[in-house]
Amino acid sequence: MASSKRFEDLKDDYYSVKEKITNRLRQRISEGVLNNMFTEGDRILDSMKREVDQSPSLVKTEMNSNWATINGEWAKFKTIARTNPGTLIGGPSIEPSTSNPIDFETNLKVTKGIQILQKTGASLTRAQMIAKESENIGTEVIAELGQQRETLTRARERLDETGYQLKRVHVILRSINRRVITNKCLLIVIIAIEMAILACLIFWKFFR
Repeated sequence: MASSKRFEDLKDDYYSVKEKITNRLRQRISEGVLNNMFTEGDRILDSMKREVDQSPSLVKTEMNSNWATINGEWAKFKTIARTNPGTLIGGPSIEPSTSNPIDFETNLKVTKGIQILQKTGASLTRAQMIAKESENIGTEVIAELGQQRETLTRARERLDETGYQLKRVHVILRSINRRVITNKCLLIVIIAIEMAILACLIFWKFFR
């Protein structure tokens, strides 16, 4: 099952490709090299889409929205890189101007600062998504523990009821046992009386 961590790793790769393209635009880059770099970025976007499609339902909506934003950003970036690359490097042309190195250095620092901010934002987004996943997992665990607690409570109630029934059965068995012993004693007494009567009759008939 895909996770947001893999998605965020691919997002970092995407920003790295954008950074490489921006750096190469400051040089004399051929159309073929630029197309190859665009192809690499397209593959990363496709992999991100697959991660979105395979992601858990709890985070799929948020990841899909994130991917849609990045996909639109990538399409716009490619268009600008082809038609007006100077806006990506802080200047009107692909090659940096050597007549004013201070402005170029300033533009380069600004570009790097923007890239750092983008990476920081991506890291924060990743942390938020991981925190949300952890929260959802925690909620599911708490719900499952609640169900297990209810099951254990019902089992304990059944055990208590079984114990009560066993006590009643024990009392009944003791009562039956006492009755059996009493009946045996009565039977012995009756037999003894009958034997005594029989002895008296024999004595009366034959010895008197």
